[in-house]
Amino acid sequence: MPELPEVEITRRHLSDSMTGAVMEDVIVRHPRTARHNSGPEEVESRLSGRTVERVARTGKFLHAPLDDGQLMVAHLGMSGRFTINRPREPHSHFEVVLNTGDVVRFIDPRTFGFVAVMDSGEVADSGLGRLGPDAWSHPPSATALL
Repeated sequence: MPELPEVEITRRHLSDSMTGAVMEDVIVRHPRTARHNSGPEEVESRLSGRTVERVARTGKFLHAPLDDGQLMVAHLGMSGRFTINRPREPHSHFEVVLNTGDVVRFIDPRTFGFVAVMDSGEVADSGLGRLGPDAWSHPPSATALL
């Protein structure tokens, strides 16, 4: 399972390509990838044409605020990973073509990961909304650990 440092590295790579870019074409190839929405079509329609404001991370969740107030949320699950501008390979269950020409793919052989689109109410009811402070960006003090 990808751990926090791997998720942070993934965030940094995605941020370099996706921040400020418009998602022109979005394809979800496996229904489990879109299981936190009603299905692949909902994820595709809610992401298409949206501009990514930035790519962030809370715990092991990746999230990207979009220009319309929604949030793209992703979790790598057990074996998921993102690639940028690499050829399509087996288990490429999510693909987005950006207006910059970059192609971002989510490869997830075991389908434990996901990509979702949520508004603020949906985020509050999700696992992301129930997380505490992030250990990377808000480390606890030594006294707090006692």
